[in-house]
Amino acid sequence: MGTIAKPDDEEKELHDSFKNAQVLFLSEVENIISTALDHRKSEDPNYELGEVVDKAHRYAQRFSTFTDAASPAYVRQELSEARFQPHEVAMLGNVKPADVDEATHLQPSLKEHDLESLQNALNLVHQHCGD
Repeated sequence: MGTIAKPDDEEKELHDSFKNAQVLFLSEVENIISTALDHRKSEDPNYELGEVVDKAHRYAQRFSTFTDAASPAYVRQELSEARFQPHEVAMLGNVKPADVDEATHLQPSLKEHDLESLQNALNLVHQHCGD
């Protein structure tokens, strides 16, 4: 008879599966799902996404912010080099705060950055996102 995993083992396994995970922009989520869907439909024209993935895809399409496929990587790289944390980068790119005040209200950790760096980050995000 097989061994039954203890809850601690299951939690560790779940935790380990996220070790290399990274925060994504909704534009990247939309691109990943669209690419997978196109591939599956090329193999089976009748293929349909499951309900949950379809909802996630529609949400990502609706709230996707970047105007082209190269912009998310560029913005992530630039903001990472400017010492923004991954969760801050994702919030800036996904929400596109209108100004520094809105950004710091949405993500209080942004107050740790100097005003000029934060304004430059917002300018970069708005430059690469559709309005």
